Amino acid sequence: MRLFLALGLGVALGSGMSAQAAETQHELDPAACHATSDFTLPAIPWVGKFIYKISIAIKDGRPSNVDVSEVRGPDRVSNRTVQRELEDHIRKTYVCDSNALKSVFYLALDYKHSIPGLAERRAAREAASGASTPSAHQQAAASAAIAETAGMAAGTLVPIQAGIVCTAMGKPNLPRVNAVGKLVLSVVAEVVEGKVAFVDAKLKIGSVEPGINKAFIDEVTRTLKNTYVCHGNSVFEQEFQFSLS
Repeated sequence: MRLFLALGLGVALGSGMSAQAAETQHELDPAACHATSDFTLPAIPWVGKFIYKISIAIKDGRPSNVDVSEVRGPDRVSNRTVQRELEDHIRKTYVCDSNALKSVFYLALDYKHSIPGLAERRAAREAASGASTPSAHQQAAASAAIAETAGMAAGTLVPIQAGIVCTAMGKPNLPRVNAVGKLVLSVVAEVVEGKVAFVDAKLKIGSVEPGINKAFIDEVTRTLKNTYVCHGNSVFEQEFQFSLS
């Protein structure tokens, strides 16, 4: 089963001309269209930068046909999700130069971890359990206390390494999959009162088969929640590398 490499973290949003020669100045103008609202990245189990080629046929100042093709993408299911959302966004929000016949450009979509807001998540848990919802002042005090415990400034909760806050860390089992190569997971986790309460496990290197990726994400998530013993309240990061043969 083939594994493939996705680019590492980085912020980028660019466009470029197609290598194909244009018959007129406007036919392949990447600036011929612009969005009237921002694109919301659909949720996928990856971090990194994924690149798509966008081809838009233009009629009366609006996209009449949109084609999104993968240049560098994630697994098959995630890739289809991103392509579908991009096509829908472009059809609904793009306005184009009425003199242009076609626009071709490239988009680099940057996926990062979703780091939980500790005070907000604690307030939600307390509300769900029937406890009274903290006031804004209480939430701010809780955020400052959590930040102090983790050795970080309030409002800038930057993950620290797992070994600094956890005294016991179990080792995930290797899932039984028909694959060879390397799989790398980048994890950001939240510790609440000494236990891992939230795990955001994302792929840096993975398979084109989403089922294989899910097996590793599930196993790492289970390991963190069931075997890790940590201190207090904090956010930590950890990377897991698996060699498959």
